[in-house]
Amino acid sequence: MTANSSHWFRHDSDARDDCKCMLLIDREGLEGYGIFWLLIEILRGQDGYKYPMAMLPILARRYNTSPEKLREVITQYGLFVVRDDDTFSSESLSKRMEGYERMCHQKRISAEAGGKKSAEIRLSAKKIEARFKQGSSKVQARSKQGPSKAQANRIERNRIERNRMDSIGPKTKKGGSVVREGVCKGGESAAKETQYVSSAPPSKQETADFFTTNGSTVEEAGKFWYHFDSNGWLVGGRTRMKSWTSAARKWMLDSRTG
Repeated sequence: MTANSSHWFRHDSDARDDCKCMLLIDREGLEGYGIFWLLIEILRGQDGYKYPMAMLPILARRYNTSPEKLREVITQYGLFVVRDDDTFSSESLSKRMEGYERMCHQKRISAEAGGKKSAEIRLSAKKIEARFKQGSSKVQARSKQGPSKAQANRIERNRIERNRMDSIGPKTKKGGSVVREGVCKGGESAAKETQYVSSAPPSKQETADFFTTNGSTVEEAGKFWYHFDSNGWLVGGRTRMKSWTSAARKWMLDSRTG
């Protein structure tokens, strides 16, 4: 049977062997023993586990016995206690129910604590989800707005630098090099200066010209060009190459010493 807080109570399966119950059975028979358990069950359902003596006649009529038998079972065998307020109770039942109520109270506290913890976890999860959604919305908003101010400034600086390089003078290709003409101080025409734009990735022809000009071979130039072109002109696979001419000189030096 399922334990129910309104009807359930613990009792010993060998209660019949208790000396008080044995005396009760000996004098009153199983009728007296049945009356004993009837009264215990009635007390279990009462507040404070006590019952008024004045109700015995009503109980007797309801359960087909006599008020005298009920009174005798209550008062003659030490199984019940008659109180000054003219109620009776069972000390054994009261002690058992006290332990049971304490256990139920602890379970309620644990359940409430567990429920509170679960609620806190759910609330924390909702806060994390809300922050994630808020962050995603900001990222989407920034992507719609275009580049940031810092990015725009960087793009503008690069544009100015390209314009400056283009404005140095007319340029023509000669032997894979970039020839720029300028004006020296004093207004005299400057000699044509052959210069590689080393910050930008070179073409295969420029690379070959640079290698052969510096005493290396076209084959070695090809190795250099394909190696760095395949990894996006990164040094060590991570850092953007700042000067391909410096990297080429190091490549040629390594190839000679290797």
